[in-house]
Amino acid sequence: MLRPMEGVRTLEAAQFSRVRAAGAVLSDGGVDVIKVSKKTSLFPIMKGPNRGKRSVGLALEKPGASPIAELHFYLGDILIRQERTAEAEAALLEELRAFPQNLRARGALALLYHTGGQSDEASSAVSDLIRAIPTPDGYATAARLLTSFGDRKQAEAVRAEGRRVFAESSKLTRAR
Repeated sequence: MLRPMEGVRTLEAAQFSRVRAAGAVLSDGGVDVIKVSKKTSLFPIMKGPNRGKRSVGLALEKPGASPIAELHFYLGDILIRQERTAEAEAALLEELRAFPQNLRARGALALLYHTGGQSDEASSAVSDLIRAIPTPDGYATAARLLTSFGDRKQAEAVRAEGRRVFAESSKLTRAR
């Protein structure tokens, strides 16, 4: 059998049978597909779409289990792209509960609020970002977000505050 994608590895975290079937086709082509799910066993009825895959079960709800960094950030990112905003917000908030200094999750949450027309929540998320991550990267990200929101005046105020606090950093002069 021709396996042109031999040596490629991918993770599958699918809910819908179309995606699981796509993973099976990739597996047929030689891709090492690792199915990630909450359960470790594959139900017999699902053998077709799960053919050729390895399975990893994550005990995400297990008390005392260590959280996995960026797992919920990436889930939120995927849900944003699928326009499932309520679920994306919940995933990003879960990421921030476990990892409050995740700059990308804070930025994504602010952007999600802004694109959803929730201006007050977006502003609060940017303020929370600066409070949680008072670093040159935090200030620069906040300034970029505010600029993308069209609030150039507030973005410049954030840059100025960042320059005052971190005079030696060049990141705040490039964040325009």
